[in-house]
Amino acid sequence: MTKRIWTNIFIMTLMVSLIAASTTKAEEPVKLEWKLKAGDVLTYKAEMDTTTKVAVMPTEMKSEMLITSIVTEVDEDGVMTGGDIVVLKPLQILVSGKDMTSEMAKQIGLPKNFLKTWKKHPNGHKTSVSEPAEWFQFGGALETTVESFPEKPVKVGDSWKREWTKEISIPPLLTKVTASFTSTSTLLGFEKIKGYNCAKIKTVVKVTMKGENYTSLSSSEGVTFFAFNKGYPVKMESTTEGTTNMVMKQPFEMKIKTEMQTEMQMELSKRKKLKGDELKQVREELVLIRAAQELVEKKKPDEAKAEFEKFLANHPQSRWQKGVEGLISQIDMMKEMEYTMEDVKKQMEEDKPSNEEAQKLNEKVQKLEKEVKENPDDLSIRTKLLDYYSREQFRSESARKARQQHILWIIQNHPDAEIAGFSAELNPILDGEAYDKAKKLWLKQVKKHKKNTAVLGNAAHFFLLFDRDISEELLKKAQALEPNNPKWPNRLGHLYMMLVIIGAESPDARKEIAKKALEQFEKSANLTVGKRESSYKLSDLAKAAFEADDMKKAERYANGLLDMAPQYKENWNYGNAIHNGNLILGRIALKSGKVEEAKSLLLKAGAIPGSPQLDSFGPSMTLAKELLEKGERQAVIEYFQLCAKFWEMGKKSLENWTSVVKEGKIPDFGANLRY
Repeated sequence: MTKRIWTNIFIMTLMVSLIAASTTKAEEPVKLEWKLKAGDVLTYKAEMDTTTKVAVMPTEMKSEMLITSIVTEVDEDGVMTGGDIVVLKPLQILVSGKDMTSEMAKQIGLPKNFLKTWKKHPNGHKTSVSEPAEWFQFGGALETTVESFPEKPVKVGDSWKREWTKEISIPPLLTKVTASFTSTSTLLGFEKIKGYNCAKIKTVVKVTMKGENYTSLSSSEGVTFFAFNKGYPVKMESTTEGTTNMVMKQPFEMKIKTEMQTEMQMELSKRKKLKGDELKQVREELVLIRAAQELVEKKKPDEAKAEFEKFLANHPQSRWQKGVEGLISQIDMMKEMEYTMEDVKKQMEEDKPSNEEAQKLNEKVQKLEKEVKENPDDLSIRTKLLDYYSREQFRSESARKARQQHILWIIQNHPDAEIAGFSAELNPILDGEAYDKAKKLWLKQVKKHKKNTAVLGNAAHFFLLFDRDISEELLKKAQALEPNNPKWPNRLGHLYMMLVIIGAESPDARKEIAKKALEQFEKSANLTVGKRESSYKLSDLAKAAFEADDMKKAERYANGLLDMAPQYKENWNYGNAIHNGNLILGRIALKSGKVEEAKSLLLKAGAIPGSPQLDSFGPSMTLAKELLEKGERQAVIEYFQLCAKFWEMGKKSLENWTSVVKEGKIPDFGANLRY
């Protein structure tokens, strides 16, 4: 018994002495430096909560990231060469409190892959960094963790500071800015994390970005647990807050203020060692990737893309695969943005009046403004002014402000007027506080005029894009008040189809929403009087029936569309009818395995004179995409050529898509999959 007591006392004494020894060692100055070796693969899992407020529209995004850091070689000075592969996946996206994960993920292009290559010195300073333009938009939170260390050993309470600058490009317009960083780190103490002896380091980073018409100020505070014996971080936590002000002047004038806060937690989840042939392979692959990245930096994106695609073809099992796919997606995004901005700029230049015309217009507008002050309730004058300001709002900030004031006055004083509907749209990003004021006014008006369907309908249109739940509720109230008016089920059907195209979370949800749309469109058709008016409903009916997986109805409505179209060749809707009817029948044929028939119908859909809608927004690419997925490239290229005859505004996009298809790829058709 006595022996056992003494044994326990000995063990306890030994444990205390070991703890004391460990504490004493930790309190001594330690040398902080990166000690990674060639072949080291560190995988981190991170969770981010980001709250962004663009103008008056708040967005909250919860996401997870998987970061894989690979070291390919280390020179005699300890300088490490490697890259970070980041896979970003959204978990939830709330816009103004509403769950819009699926819709927003499509618009932003999530999930996203990134590849950042670097050379890192033992003190953490990086050189020869090549990072994607979107890095600071999605991966910038990683920049808040401690990366650099002082040359001398440090003890608890010691601080060190670093300042540096670099040139970066900010999406979506790839604005060139100079980013200035100031990083201050302090050693807080030591902790054991996941079995590692770690230095607990607090880091405060302040970032200022300045460029032409662009300023951004942000600050972050983070804590890194750095395994000083191993030479790499084990755990990181940070909070970042910032404000961005961007002024666009080309191709149109616009000011946008963005406020952002991000909280991130990241932990080491796995460590692996590559050796022999496997290490040699990733090293050689990174050399090829870096060479292609240099082509991007030299403004040769097409050549770079070709090299990246060649890399994927020759190295299908590469560890860098996801990162390279992300680089290709970024090049495509950049090109598509460039084409879009060129098209917008070209259109605005074509619509821009001459100096003499502009002077006459200005004089006319000033006269109308004077008249409306004398006769504020003359809506015909306000209609003319709104028409002018709507066209000029992207060229002139003053025109946008004037437009906002007229819209607010109309909502306040004539919410039931026709002009208060389709002419009084505002955007929470572009119009900011004016949108917020208009929203409050409309909610007040619908409460005051509960049984006025004109007010309910105008308010429903205002809320359609950014507050669809409110819009749906108002349309249902109007429908209940006027059950025999075909307008209300028609508008409800369009609202549901909008959700089918951009908001459905799953194929089953898409089908159920499409059934609701079809039900409303059929109600509207049954209430509609007049042969011509009825023909306008067939396109919506055919599309909704197809999405609802009711192929018999879809075929019947599409054939009805084509049968009636020849009777109205001079009508503005003729081109739409032929286009939509053939596309629906083509999709039905393809779904039944009739590929040749689907190809023939695709070409018939393109062989049209156009229409006001098709000439502006362009043709649908849904059937074209489905045929490309079957490997049918030639018919799709011929379809592009036919569409080029009426879609003047989209020639650049059609040329780009043609190039992508010839390469054996499927283009990103963007909004042209929604029409």
